Amino acid sequence: MPAKTVATMCKGTLIFLLALFCLVALVNSAGAQVLVAVSPQPQAVMNSLHVRSMGMWTVFVRNNGPAARTLSADDVMIAALPIRPIAPENAVTVLNDRQSHSTPAKLAKAASLASQLTGIALGLVSHANLSWAAGLTLGGGAAQQLLPILTGEVQSTAPFTSGLLTQPVTLAPGATARFTVFADKTKSPAAQTFTIP
Repeated sequence: MPAKTVATMCKGTLIFLLALFCLVALVNSAGAQVLVAVSPQPQAVMNSLHVRSMGMWTVFVRNNGPAARTLSADDVMIAALPIRPIAPENAVTVLNDRQSHSTPAKLAKAASLASQLTGIALGLVSHANLSWAAGLTLGGGAAQQLLPILTGEVQSTAPFTSGLLTQPVTLAPGATARFTVFADKTKSPAAQTFTIP
């Protein structure tokens, strides 16, 4: 799926979640101190990384209390237990593993290996047969030109992991923060709200 389509779907989901979050915040402002709203990202986002075993969720946290609140990553994860969150370090491990096993990554590794083997073969054959040496030189050059192209096709996990909540966050009264959480894949993911007393 083109990145532009994925970005458009993500933007629409975020706008919907923000509207839902604001509505719930107004209704519940007298109740809980911290409101947590979660919304699933389209599965196309995870499919772009060849990950089908977990989903990506956007998490909004709003402090509705009269005083500043410091929340640990565990506080937010416990509040969002119904979506079955995955520990950030485990999610990063899965993402990196899938990235390294993607077809573009395998092709980039093969091109790198071919380039190295061509160099070794060139060194061995160059004295014995000039036509073989010329062929290996051309093949090695082609592999070297292919390598950056293939490497550029490997999807980076950085945009997906940069928003993970791993450190405590302090929210002033009325302040909102947004994070990314990876969770077990569910059949019908839907936006949900939770409270942290």
